[in-house]
Amino acid sequence: MPTSKTPTHRLAANALPLLVLLTAACSSDDSKPSTRETPPTTTPPEKTWTILAEKDWTLAPGDEYPDLCAKQQLTRDIYLSAIRPIHPKGTHHTFVALSDTGDGERCTTAVSRGTLIYAAGAGSEGLTMPEGVALKLPAGKFLNLSLHLYNATGGELRGTSGLEMIEMDPADVVHESSTLLAGPVSLQIPPGRSTVTHQCTISSETTAFAIFPHMHQLGRHLKTTVTIGGQSKVLHDGAYDFEEQRQIPIELLRFAPGDSVATECTYENPGPSTVTFGESSDTEMCFSVLFRYPSTGPGFCIGAR
Repeated sequence: MPTSKTPTHRLAANALPLLVLLTAACSSDDSKPSTRETPPTTTPPEKTWTILAEKDWTLAPGDEYPDLCAKQQLTRDIYLSAIRPIHPKGTHHTFVALSDTGDGERCTTAVSRGTLIYAAGAGSEGLTMPEGVALKLPAGKFLNLSLHLYNATGGELRGTSGLEMIEMDPADVVHESSTLLAGPVSLQIPPGRSTVTHQCTISSETTAFAIFPHMHQLGRHLKTTVTIGGQSKVLHDGAYDFEEQRQIPIELLRFAPGDSVATECTYENPGPSTVTFGESSDTEMCFSVLFRYPSTGPGFCIGAR
């Protein structure tokens, strides 16, 4: 269950103020009391970030945890208007999924079953939902926090990674959000430079409001093209930096059944061996992760490669 505790290592990096600043009017002449009456004012309470889930870790030089897993059962319905990662150095990406039980040692099994609700990479600043849209975490479900940690330095790294949230009044919720992973679940990346393309078809009406391009260390460029009503539009087209993975807000994009999402990933493999799909930083992925509403359940957009 969320707590208002805020670890001290995050205070300096907090992008939103957590204190309300108060000012007082002063008389121009301190020797004379002011005779002007100032009407009382009230400051509306400011929405603050609280911790949703977190986990401490230690990494020796060169160590990697593809899925450092933390699970907790939700004791009440929680509606989020904003969510952001706590990702000190060594945290390369964060997946969050829901499951019906807390069984098993891994969290990515929940992700692979299409229950992903949030994803963030190194450099992600977080995600704010459109007005009236909330990410729902249902009571009774288990929150699966999957941390991909990798220490590329020559010294030991320690940190606390996790998630912060801003809650939303259930009365203000019009739509619930979910995610859609558009991309292949099998890859073959040969030595040298190569490009993988994948296209899938949208199966139900949905509105996307942000995109999260995601590859691993060999990724050099990712392009996402959507086709809506027969008209194609490039949604994202840019160089890829494993250390700067951001959720990118977009204008509301309404899909109908039969519309499609095409993802094109370009890689540079300097090694002698073919690299395949996987969770480790030494394997690869190729996803256009779309944040969308209404919720039809998180899942994959599957189609021909």
